Amino acid sequence: AKMVQGCGNKCIKYSFFAINFLLFALGGVVCGLALWIRFDNDFQNKVFGSLNINDASGNSKLQLDTLYIILYVIAALGLIIFILGFFGCCGSFIESTCVIGVYFLLILILFVVLLAGGIFVFINKGNIRQEFINVWQEEFVNKYNVLPLAISTNVNNIQSQLKCCGANGCQDFAAPPLSCNCSYNGQNVVRKGCAVQIYDYIDQNILIILIIGIGILVIELIAMILACITCNALKEKNMNF
Repeated sequence: AKMVQGCGNKCIKYSFFAINFLLFALGGVVCGLALWIRFDNDFQNKVFGSLNINDASGNSKLQLDTLYIILYVIAALGLIIFILGFFGCCGSFIESTCVIGVYFLLILILFVVLLAGGIFVFINKGNIRQEFINVWQEEFVNKYNVLPLAISTNVNNIQSQLKCCGANGCQDFAAPPLSCNCSYNGQNVVRKGCAVQIYDYIDQNILIILIIGIGILVIELIAMILACITCNALKEKNMNF
C-alpha cells in the first residue's frame, strides 16, 4: 500500500495502525479466552471446586447459567473490539477512506452507547440500587421456601460466606435460615442484607470501574481523532494526483 505523504502523516498512519493492531490482538485474545473457559469442562470443574459452590449433583445450574452469561458477554465485547481493530488495520494498510469511515462510524456508535450508558447509570444509581434489592427480595427471600435445591443451596452459601441475610437483613425472614446466623447464644446478631452488601461493595469500588470506563472512552476518542486525521491526509493525497 502507498504511504500517506509527509513525515507527520506517516507517523499518524503508523500510530493508527499500531493502536488498531493492539485492539485486534486484544479482542481476539479476550474472545478466544472467554469461549475456551465456556467450553472447557475441566477448567469449570476446577473453578467451581475451588469456590466450593457445588451441590450433590455437581455444578449448580444457577451458577453455571450466571457464568455462561458473563462469558458470552465478555466474548461479545472481545469480538466487537476484534472487528473494530480489523477495520482499523485494513483501512490504514490499504489507505481506504471508505473502510476508515466505516471504522469511525462503528467507534462513534460504541463511544456514544458507552457514554450514554455511563451517564444513565450515574443518574439512576439510587433507583438501580433499590431495584437490585427488590429483585433479590422477590426472587430469593419471598420464594425462599419454594426455591429449587440447587438455587437455595447457592443462596445459603452466599449468606454463610458473606455473613449476610436476605436482601436487607435478618428482618426479611419471619424465621431466618440457619445460613444467616442471625442469633448467637440466644442473642440476636445484626446481619447486613446480601443485596445491600453486594451492591455497596460494587459502589465502593466504583472509582476503579470509573477509571476503566474513562480509559476506554479516551482510547476510543483517540482512535476517532486518528481516523479523521488519516482520512483527511488520504483525501489531500488523492487530490494531488
